[in-house]
Amino acid sequence: MTTRIMTTRTTKILARFSKTERSVFENRTPGDIVEGERLYQMHCSVCHGVGGAGSSIGPDILEDVAEESVEDLVEVMLEGEDDMPAIGVTSQEALAIATWLKHVFADFAEEDEDE
Repeated sequence: MTTRIMTTRTTKILARFSKTERSVFENRTPGDIVEGERLYQMHCSVCHGVGGAGSSIGPDILEDVAEESVEDLVEVMLEGEDDMPAIGVTSQEALAIATWLKHVFADFAEEDEDE
């Protein structure tokens, strides 16, 4: 992912995550994971594929998800980046998706390190 200049809105949202809502990622429950997956399938899978490996519309996101922080993933969803537009979700929904992505693709990062 490229370096981004955050808008004031995103900066405020991420600051709030840092203090309170970020604990959702560290203390995720099965319900959080299910909700994140549901939202990913609804808002992201058309472009990035059901498993994140991309499609004819959008790129593979496996490596980006493994490398980026939850905050960076939320920012991309809320603000867009390069050819990807903002996806029209709330900050809570973006956090749920990012939490699910990090949970699911953590294995990809570990496999990549083993090679």
